[in-house]
Amino acid sequence: MALIASDADDRCDQLALLSERLAGLIDEETALYRAGRYREAAPIVAEKGKLTAVYQMELRRIGQQRDLIETASQAARDALRLATERLREVLARHEAALKRARDLTDGLVQAIAEEVRAEAHVPLGYGGGVANARPIALDALA
Repeated sequence: MALIASDADDRCDQLALLSERLAGLIDEETALYRAGRYREAAPIVAEKGKLTAVYQMELRRIGQQRDLIETASQAARDALRLATERLREVLARHEAALKRARDLTDGLVQAIAEEVRAEAHVPLGYGGGVANARPIALDALA
């Protein structure tokens, strides 16, 4: 889905609104991640994905056809620039929050792996030199 703009000013205005909406969603998602409420972010992630696709498509179009925004008024371009800067700031905070969450998850996975590894080195069985031997019972089906 592409933006339908009547002129360059309208396109800049729509892109600024889209940037601000994305920034708001990402801020909301970041707050949920920081609070550890990951599942509550699912609807936000879905909407963010759709809006991001539109945003990326528009950026590609503008990259191919610079006149889509070059003829916009200075005020419209300034508003778009400010919205874009805010989006970049929000994205930087979001990236930092995701890195913290990933580092926490990595730490948990490593701790679990260490526990599993420690348990795996406990010798099982019967006979001399076997510590912590655990008896097993076999039935006729085994």
